[in-house]
Amino acid sequence: MFLYYPDQPPNSRIFVEQPDKFKLPYENVFVKTRDGVSLNMYLVKNQNMFAFPTVMMLHGNAGNIGHRLMMTYYLYKIAHCNVLMVEYRGYGKSGGKPSESGIYQDAEAAFEWLLKRTDIDSKKIFILGSSLGGAVSIKLSSDPQYAGHIAGLMLENTFTSLPDVAKNLFSIKALDFLPTFCYKNQFPSEYRIGKILIPTLFLSGQNDELIPPRMMQALYNLSGSKLKRLVPFEGGTHNDTCLCPGFFEAIAQFMYEVLNSSSANKETSKVNIETDSSIL
Repeated sequence: MFLYYPDQPPNSRIFVEQPDKFKLPYENVFVKTRDGVSLNMYLVKNQNMFAFPTVMMLHGNAGNIGHRLMMTYYLYKIAHCNVLMVEYRGYGKSGGKPSESGIYQDAEAAFEWLLKRTDIDSKKIFILGSSLGGAVSIKLSSDPQYAGHIAGLMLENTFTSLPDVAKNLFSIKALDFLPTFCYKNQFPSEYRIGKILIPTLFLSGQNDELIPPRMMQALYNLSGSKLKRLVPFEGGTHNDTCLCPGFFEAIAQFMYEVLNSSSANKETSKVNIETDSSIL
């Protein structure tokens, strides 16, 4: 009850806005997970998709992918990328019921679907996770089966673990002594982030009222990546950090740095991602 909010705001399980509201070219696809759950996804795409990086977006704990269309619009316009919007089980038009293990499977199914696309450059796939989606992104990126196929990881206002969030939100002293195994959902990102060696960007709202910025700082410190960036946004709260000036430029610059670094290492031509701040 405290973790998953697929019914908020009201009608989130009934009505999911589509990218054509923002005049974005897209495909609406459904994929099956290993346990047979049908997932709703939008793939917002450039005309020549292979020439651009692709961002797989994993959202937070409320609403549906239609509520993230504005964020996708700016990713598309400023970072010049394709965007795969993944709707977890039990959310929006996806089937099933949300659970920690189930949502991990959702991310894996979506990522495997991306890798099978021949019109997408599989060497330019980035993962962007916000809040709960950040924990899911960390799990995916720490898995050796998938890590080698991910160009970079981008995390927005995510947490060290769910037990840590519970202790921060609820002033119940007994929670300090409650063993971790008592939590049905744990999302232990602090134990996984050290295994992640791929380039990682941390986007942290400094006025986050739900997840303390110190958790993002802790994940940054624990990260095993040699190329990692922590970008603080002074006015950013939990849900509006993406509206802070420079947010999407930070993403574009990070992808530019990662792709150019990769190209230089392979002695290939540089990839240039231009930013257009006039759109904000």
